[in-house]
Amino acid sequence: MIKSCYIDGCAFERDDFPEGLYVYQTVITFGHEVLHLGEYLCLLKEAAKEVLRRALTLDEKAVAAMISDFLRQNGYPTAMPASVELRYYLSGEFVVIGGDVSPYPRLGLRLLMPAGVDVAYDLPLSEHCSSVRRSAAEAARAYAESRGAKVVVRLGADGCARSVDDSELFVIKEYTVMTPAPPVSVAGRLLSAAIERSGLRLECMSLMLADLEGADEIFYADHRGVTALGSFNGHPLMHILAEKIATRL
Repeated sequence: MIKSCYIDGCAFERDDFPEGLYVYQTVITFGHEVLHLGEYLCLLKEAAKEVLRRALTLDEKAVAAMISDFLRQNGYPTAMPASVELRYYLSGEFVVIGGDVSPYPRLGLRLLMPAGVDVAYDLPLSEHCSSVRRSAAEAARAYAESRGAKVVVRLGADGCARSVDDSELFVIKEYTVMTPAPPVSVAGRLLSAAIERSGLRLECMSLMLADLEGADEIFYADHRGVTALGSFNGHPLMHILAEKIATRL
């Protein structure tokens, strides 16, 4: 199902993709329309400026129309959420890549509750979504799988928690929701708003390994919905409040 289109006055298919450094955003679509497209494009432009040292100019209406055409031409259903990846390469090419169709009719808590382990590494270049960040995350995930887990909780060199499954980290302890930094991603901001609507307090603070191992719940949000870990470093976790929060998305 993966095909590509370029914004250069026309759209076409190709079997291969450009090589080299790129920045990206994975967007959520429903009914062949992108939700929060303006926010995704702002993040993509910021990443292009910081990582690629390039100014990216995109017309939001043109991007929305091209994505809608892309989804329709590739047979994506209108009644289920689907993901699409937007990439901008150092070479100047803008690419749309078809992603997965969600098995759920709306974004919410996923049934999967994977095991997580800590892996310590810092990112080169930037925290923005880029091919470099993705490669580092894939290597860390392979290491986590060698330890019998599916999800990486990334710690920095200073020992502070950074992310989970390459997404923003949320931790619950005794009805308080904690995160290492104010969410930047679209999914992270939507999750923060859902936490507030759930009547829970969200605090930004440094989280160390001991905080994670003593947590009641660890969860995160991305284009697939909300994922709650079933365990972390062998310590079992719950998902009671994460499920409540997910219903407020």
